[in-house]
Amino acid sequence: MDTLRELSKETRDLLEVIPAGFLIFDADFLVLYSNQNLSLFGISETEIEAGKDLRFGVFRKEYSIEPEIEKMKEGVPFEKELKSQRTTDGGEISLILKGVPIFEDEFKGGILLLEDLKVISDSRKKGEDVLSSANSHILDNTLALMLILNRELEILHSNGKLSPKINIAVKKGKVLRPDSLFGDELLSVLQDGLITLQSDSRGVFYGETEYFSGSDQYYLRYNLVRVPSGKSNLEMYALVFEDITELKTTISLQLKAIEELEHYHAIAEKLEFALCMVDSRGNITHWNRGIENLLGYKKSEVFGKDFLKLTGLSSRYDASRLYEQLLEADEVQTETDFYSKLGELRKVKIIFKLLSLSEAEPQISILVSDISEEKKKNSEISSSLNSFSNFVGNFDRPVCFYDDELQVNYANTAFMEFFALPGESIKGEYLWKFFAGSNAYKNLKYAKEFFRSPVTGHEVILYKKADQDQPRRCFIDILKSESEGSNNFILSFRDMTDAILDARELAELNGIFSTADDGMALLYKGVLKLANDSFIKLFNFPSYDTVIGRELGSLIESGDKDKLFTFLGSDEQSGINQHRLTLPVRSASNDLVYVEVVANDARINDENYRVLIARDVTREKIAEERLKESEIKYRSLTENLDDFFWIAERRENAIRVLFYTSSVIKITGHDADYLLSDSKNFLKLIYPDDFGMFKSKLKRFYLNYYKGTEEIEFRIINKFGNVVWVRNKMSAVREKKGAIQKIFGLVTDVSSQKKAEQILKESTSNLQKLNETKDKFISIISHDLRTPFSSILGFTDLLISDDELTVEERKQYVGYIAESSRSMLTMVNSLLEWTRLQTGRINFEPDRVNLSELAEKSIVSLKGYAMKKKIDLINEITGEIYTFIDEGLVMQAFNNLMSNSLKFTSEGGFVKISARQSDLPRFIEVTVEDNGAGIKAENLSKIFQVDSKFTTVGTGGEKGTGLGLSLVHEIISKHGGAIRVESEYGKGAKFIFTLPKASASILLVDDNTTDKILYTKIIKGIAPDYSIITASDGKEALEMVAKHSPALIITDHIMPVMSGYVFVKTLLERNIKGKPPIIVLSGDMRKNEGLIYNDLGVEFVFSKPVNLASFKSAIESCLKKLIV
Repeated sequence: MDTLRELSKETRDLLEVIPAGFLIFDADFLVLYSNQNLSLFGISETEIEAGKDLRFGVFRKEYSIEPEIEKMKEGVPFEKELKSQRTTDGGEISLILKGVPIFEDEFKGGILLLEDLKVISDSRKKGEDVLSSANSHILDNTLALMLILNRELEILHSNGKLSPKINIAVKKGKVLRPDSLFGDELLSVLQDGLITLQSDSRGVFYGETEYFSGSDQYYLRYNLVRVPSGKSNLEMYALVFEDITELKTTISLQLKAIEELEHYHAIAEKLEFALCMVDSRGNITHWNRGIENLLGYKKSEVFGKDFLKLTGLSSRYDASRLYEQLLEADEVQTETDFYSKLGELRKVKIIFKLLSLSEAEPQISILVSDISEEKKKNSEISSSLNSFSNFVGNFDRPVCFYDDELQVNYANTAFMEFFALPGESIKGEYLWKFFAGSNAYKNLKYAKEFFRSPVTGHEVILYKKADQDQPRRCFIDILKSESEGSNNFILSFRDMTDAILDARELAELNGIFSTADDGMALLYKGVLKLANDSFIKLFNFPSYDTVIGRELGSLIESGDKDKLFTFLGSDEQSGINQHRLTLPVRSASNDLVYVEVVANDARINDENYRVLIARDVTREKIAEERLKESEIKYRSLTENLDDFFWIAERRENAIRVLFYTSSVIKITGHDADYLLSDSKNFLKLIYPDDFGMFKSKLKRFYLNYYKGTEEIEFRIINKFGNVVWVRNKMSAVREKKGAIQKIFGLVTDVSSQKKAEQILKESTSNLQKLNETKDKFISIISHDLRTPFSSILGFTDLLISDDELTVEERKQYVGYIAESSRSMLTMVNSLLEWTRLQTGRINFEPDRVNLSELAEKSIVSLKGYAMKKKIDLINEITGEIYTFIDEGLVMQAFNNLMSNSLKFTSEGGFVKISARQSDLPRFIEVTVEDNGAGIKAENLSKIFQVDSKFTTVGTGGEKGTGLGLSLVHEIISKHGGAIRVESEYGKGAKFIFTLPKASASILLVDDNTTDKILYTKIIKGIAPDYSIITASDGKEALEMVAKHSPALIITDHIMPVMSGYVFVKTLLERNIKGKPPIIVLSGDMRKNEGLIYNDLGVEFVFSKPVNLASFKSAIESCLKKLIV
């Protein structure tokens, strides 16, 4: 459930857009998350907020779902219908609530899913069955208006954008006809069209009409066509209206604008204009050279500035008020005095005019005239013409402009493509040339008459340039400019060839299709022309009529449309790219059904068709998908486990391993191909001491016919030389006689478990020893503290009770008391130091310390004691030997060892301290040597043990506490070192111990040469006393660590040969004392990958580019640490 508490942003965004209500709750039934859609279903009286208890007051009382929610705690999911509602099409919508509990060893909470499901009624009215709701939605958003009429011209159904506005309602007992909407004139025309279509079922009857809705006026172009009835005897007609209001208005406005611009152009031929343009806020967007010369300001100085402020007109106008005036009037004029940039006074006339020839933000043109000089300069009026051309150029139907002589002024892209004209302009060409061969006119004389007469929806036969053999049935519209004195015309046409169904040519196929058991359909250029009942049922269509004329791409889910078009080919010349394709479609119950479609070419009346044969292959597809899902789940499971599986089978009287999962590399370091290349490769990895045991157990498992499973724990040596404990669980499949035929194995890395067991065993042993030490220590301390106390009390009693003591005797007794007190104080101080080290309460602050200087300080502090006993103190540590130690603690250890040597060395003897490189690369070996009394062999094992508290009297009668050497032992151990003693009784002693060496280098591991150079300079700037050594991958870095013992390692994450993670893990697993601290610095680091380093004990993980302040702090912190 923790995962549900921390949903990622991407997951929350996805849950917010799914078309269903979604809620997550925890084990206490408290809401953790709910999406916005949940509240839209109205199942709760109040807003569902996080923290609310689902069992109390969240859902409306009438739904009573608390019992089902309570049972989820027992692991019982549920599905419940909360309410249902009938739809206008006879169907039913049900509101379904589903609950799923979540368990992770115990109940963690659950998920609620709320969705509405539509159930379609089996029976529908005859008129309502014409179009499905899906088709209605498409028609409502594509057509202006479509009316389905019967033979009596009664409205059976309506669709389209205007349908809600004209308030058409088809109700039982109430019949509407088009004349109630558009008047008797249209009804009369439609009756004539009905007679025409009854004699020619393939024909199209067309015209134009107007419709008024309140203050809105609509220009509508209509087409009346007969609807193919299929097997139904119902005679129906489709009256399809196209809204041409915007087209008529736009063309009228554009023609008016053209006339106006032509007027300005005529003036511009004689005069020069100074012109600029501003947006609706008054900011300058255009500044021509004419106004620059007139007012003296360059375009760069005024662009984007307020024109009214620049010209001093802001006191008369503001931009918003000026814009409102221009919406009401054609133009606004004013005159003003203006000082140019050069200080010249000019009286200018300014004309403001609103330009809105395109869909972009309206612009205000400003014409500035120097009245005093009567000169005007021209602006770039042609840009408005270009904007109009661009507007028309985006029409999907062919459009061209021409004059009274039929010379073309402009043609849009669709016109050029229809006639396959070259890319250059065709301005000046005669229009009739492009219509040669059509039935629009008989000769050039009739052509001029035809193209000069405004027409709407006139049917003609045209020929595409690229397809001269195929006639195209087109409907032409010709408009004449309404501007006075203008002789310009606009022509546009629509290609309706593919919209007309030739039922007679397909009648023979219809008979074949109706008797076939499989779904069959006929396709022409991507559009369905015929389909049998099986095909309609298979693709879940309401009726035959809804299939005809529909693109096949709309029958399936959008994700497979590209695949379908590739399957069918882009045109009849491309051929079928493949003959078989499986498509997903939705059944009547909204289930996903898989349909296999086979396509074949057919030639009918010299036209290329495609015959489709379809059958339901859902069962086969589901079985195939489940097999793939199982394979993906299995692969995902095995690849994400740290364990690995293996399978062995009997081959030629021997059991051979045939399969390892890819995760084998995580444990062994070797991939599956390497281990399978030789059956002995895995056996070679087994630790030599464990091989005999492994072989013996495996043999007994093979021979014990009654044993089906076995488990063996043993060690292997992985590719990187690390010892790994593994557990191999095996399950055998045996034949009837007991011989093994197959073995399934699971190998798990149990190193952590074994390490934990070892740590637990060592901890138990240490605790036992510590407990024994404590008991002995308490016994010794109680005895040793009693002795000086007895002496002090004894002499104190004598001083108090015996009045006859002389002064000398009293001084002597006081001296005894002082000596005993000092002895006891020394013992207590040593005891406190030892205890602080044991409990970790002492501040341990290692740093880089010169060992020679530290030894010299210790000798200086003991010089007086040595001179008193006439013993030579010798420092043989010379030069700069740097160690990484706590200076105060090691100073105490030096003092204890050398004072101990002085105590047991006679007059004329020596005590010396020396150092050399230890056999361990990261340590310095220090020796404190004397030629004193030495230590008996039987006492060598006692001197560092606090429980034995070994002590003797020195050569000068000195006494000790017996804790000094124990304290030294703890200090050396605290630094990761070790101490030992070598002595021959009567000839002196050597105390030899190790201290960690302070490395002078930092290792940078990165495979990117550029980054290596950059971060070398950065690190050098942070730690100037250290040299920077580099490696390019983890394997090379391991060699550098062994060779140079760096003070700090900074490594990349993703590297060739060995990654940063494997390098760090391998380094930490190696038995190396004084491992350097590690910082990870990578440009490919994600948050979860940073966590895996944290689990290894790496404290600092940075992404490139790094924050230098944080990086500096991390380096300085790490240089004060040592991993023991």
